[in-house]
Amino acid sequence: MSAMSSTPPTEQGDQVTDTFEMSINSNICNGKLSIQSKLSAAHNALGVEVLSSDASLVQKLSSSPTDAIHMHSRSLRTLLLPEPSRLVGFLQVFWAQHNPFFPCNNRGQFQQDLLQWLPAVGYGPGRTVVRVTPTFTPLASNLCMMLAVAEFVDPERGSRMSDPPVDQSIPGKLWHDKSLTILDRFSPACDQEVEIVRFHVLEAMYLIYTEQLRQASKAIAVAVQLAVRAGLHDQSSWTDLTPTMADSRRILFWSLYYLDRRISEKCGQPYLLRNEEVYVAEIVTPTVHGHLLPINGDGESVAFNTAMGHYVQHLIDWGHLWTDIWDTLFSLRVRKFVGDVSYVKSTNGQIERMLANLPPELQWRPERLKSGTGIEDERQARLPLLAYSRLVTVQLLLHHNPLSRLRSNITSSLGFRLTKATELVQAIFIYMETFNTYNQLGQWACGVLVDCIYHLAPFIATDNDETNRRTAITSLLSIKTLIENMSMTQGSARRAQRSLQRIFSAAQSCDLSPPNMGDHSSLQHSDSDAHLQMSGGTSTGIVGAGSFEASTSTASTHFSTSDFLSQLDLRSANKWDGLDMMLWPSSFDTFDQTSQISDPYYFSM
Repeated sequence: MSAMSSTPPTEQGDQVTDTFEMSINSNICNGKLSIQSKLSAAHNALGVEVLSSDASLVQKLSSSPTDAIHMHSRSLRTLLLPEPSRLVGFLQVFWAQHNPFFPCNNRGQFQQDLLQWLPAVGYGPGRTVVRVTPTFTPLASNLCMMLAVAEFVDPERGSRMSDPPVDQSIPGKLWHDKSLTILDRFSPACDQEVEIVRFHVLEAMYLIYTEQLRQASKAIAVAVQLAVRAGLHDQSSWTDLTPTMADSRRILFWSLYYLDRRISEKCGQPYLLRNEEVYVAEIVTPTVHGHLLPINGDGESVAFNTAMGHYVQHLIDWGHLWTDIWDTLFSLRVRKFVGDVSYVKSTNGQIERMLANLPPELQWRPERLKSGTGIEDERQARLPLLAYSRLVTVQLLLHHNPLSRLRSNITSSLGFRLTKATELVQAIFIYMETFNTYNQLGQWACGVLVDCIYHLAPFIATDNDETNRRTAITSLLSIKTLIENMSMTQGSARRAQRSLQRIFSAAQSCDLSPPNMGDHSSLQHSDSDAHLQMSGGTSTGIVGAGSFEASTSTASTHFSTSDFLSQLDLRSANKWDGLDMMLWPSSFDTFDQTSQISDPYYFSM
């Protein structure tokens, strides 16, 4: 496998990676729900300034593909592939580490197509330059994207990131560039458009991996446009397809649907595919030919194939959930009505039911990781964690909505937010320490941890309940430790660390000195006992695989409606989440709705 190190740390203002960049000139993902806005809000909540960027330090990552791909004519190109053994190794990584979680490729069909192409063009040991004709252009471009993804998620890729100067190449970038060159000025035939959709879906996934959300948004927009043109969104237009091909199209469409919503959530921008324009059976819906065919090929166990099918349906369910949340709370037309507490309560209950009703294969049970029984396959353990974190992050956003004019941060919602964010940090720590899946999940973990910081930072203000402050600071410092560990091999962790350094400094400088908290050495990783202690000796925050106890901390602050109204004091930003002052200053303009409320329970979430 490739020995290339992970996405490298880059200088401030880098124009390629954008997920954790805080450049004041950046117009990337500048919606109020974006990661950048959450980082700004967390800084503001702690009264610390965002580090400015220096445009003179910008370094673009470049890997020219022109030495590997030569255009002989508009209809014939050549592609330099790895030696057969290395090619097979990369594909095995792709099928094992990526496709089970975003199964937009059918393994059996792809391998069959590959065997039709490569032997015919003479590919073999020592003969790795192959012709790419128009017939096989979609297949060649998809192969390159699969190699790009495989190179990024390869568990054997790089054991430790070197200190500067560092390798400035993004894993998989060369293959991504090759795929774009192959498709340059290519006009697909009607029967090739679905495969080009598949390419752009896979490309969007890769770009999310490599922290290029702006480019991922563009890729998914192209995919949506092509999917509609090809009729992928309407299964009644699918004719003369084998059961395998129909299943492949169905899963491809729902992968596209999910990514459309996922990018909407990450960037705080509208989704593109409207539900009214979708007519495709979901995974749980029986097909005309019976059960769903194996998603990842016949090599997987029946149990794992079943788990993957349930997971794909979970992605669909999450997509429907986000659609409803966006339409109700975040769309431009309804924003002036944001603050409907009854909707937040009902949707919160819906998410709790979704968590409770997940199939057994998707239920997050961290105690099974501790005991060493139950789930032993890391991939089978990964599915529940991804499902759990995906639902909880949306649940937290409901209770800490940057667009809401009705404030829920002074009610029992405080306890809910603190507990959920702490438990989510706890889950990530347990998982990463148990399996050490930094290459496969490092970038994802950084994104979720930044979300948690967004929800935890407001609790550090000195006018908060002391127990809540201790819990929040403990979790923030635990996040610091985890990101420091990941930064040894993960460029994304280094970039997140750079953007968060002042928040971490503010958390470390808090004057609490509670029992067992005076020395932060307890936050350092320990194989035998990597847990954190709260006041009273209750285990909470972060725990290691060998010492798990669920966090049971809850906020103890309760306010009546009159208490709430009495605190509408704009002179003290400490009385409000920094989020409110930073992202929604006009939220203080009108509180007509709150004046109509007399029941304190109305604010309860």
